[in-house]
Amino acid sequence: MYCHLVLDLQSRGWIIEKMCRRLGAELEDLGHTVSIGDQPNATADMNHFMFFWSVPKQTPPQCTVAITHVDDSHRLALASAAISRTVMAICMSSMTVKQLVLSGLPRAKMCYVLPAFDGGLEPRRIVVGLTTKIYPEGRKREDLLVRLAKEMNLSSFHFEIFGSGWESVVEVLRVSGATVLLHVDGADPISDYRLMKERIPHFDYYLYTGLDEGSMGTLDALAAGVKTIVTSQGFHVDLPHGITHPFWDYQELRAVFEGIREERNSRVRAVEKLTWRRYAERHLLIWQTMIDGRTGELPQLLGQESLAPLGGYGGDMDAHMASERRRLWFRTLRRYKLPLIKPAIKRILKKMLPKGITNYLSRSNRARNG
Repeated sequence: MYCHLVLDLQSRGWIIEKMCRRLGAELEDLGHTVSIGDQPNATADMNHFMFFWSVPKQTPPQCTVAITHVDDSHRLALASAAISRTVMAICMSSMTVKQLVLSGLPRAKMCYVLPAFDGGLEPRRIVVGLTTKIYPEGRKREDLLVRLAKEMNLSSFHFEIFGSGWESVVEVLRVSGATVLLHVDGADPISDYRLMKERIPHFDYYLYTGLDEGSMGTLDALAAGVKTIVTSQGFHVDLPHGITHPFWDYQELRAVFEGIREERNSRVRAVEKLTWRRYAERHLLIWQTMIDGRTGELPQLLGQESLAPLGGYGGDMDAHMASERRRLWFRTLRRYKLPLIKPAIKRILKKMLPKGITNYLSRSNRARNG
């Protein structure tokens, strides 16, 4: 397929050009011919306008247009014109498709492809801090952490530990895949505590496994706004909203760590498929379906029969969009209409108001403007 990407001159040098270049590179890697220009190309199998402001009145038979955000009625009018001049509009989200449909535009001419990202980012480890020394009889129940390390892969976690007696536990944690930074008690307790206070705000979670009334470190962690994984006993239970993840026994502790890891991993999974290759493949699917005359099948092929978003407004989306349409009108008035009529209003007021008042207003404006 010969794909021509239309990149208007005003869109060069910012995110639209980046998306254009990445899309073109992936299409070429997939074996297709690509050209980029500021005007449509009648010889191409498919023309794709990268920005909906730049669609001319006359377009080639097979063409699509990318629709980004439509956040005022002026942009809505431009999007409407672009959709009427092309075969298919490719929005960036289900919400924009629904917004346009609720504005009266045809659903059959719209689909969406989620944006891609460049990759190369790895999730940082979840930082769990402990600030207690342990004792030979094991009264801090560090054996729970040892068992956790032996039965669970902890490569998603980094432990920062303050206190003495942790050396053997640290070895087991590292074998489980965790990284560990151990601060052993030094000769100057005041200096040790100062360092501890500096580091606590960098914790994601504060962990305490003991059952001996509570940990003073819990107070420090809460003062720093750090979430807690602490036993539901002692003064812990008297701290309003002080326990983020309560636990008592090993099974509950393991469930907490598994839940925290899954929560983080679910965010990673939300974007793991949003590659530039997939972005190009979704566009190719749309274009090939158009060429084959099967655009009616696109919602099913793209898995977009429903426009209910995975997150965000959900069931309240219709009410939100009704409110948004009212807001678009006021935003347009502020952006485009008021600057045009403001000089006329000033001239009218100047004629209607007494000369002394207008002179006073002029002096006030000059003073405000420096």
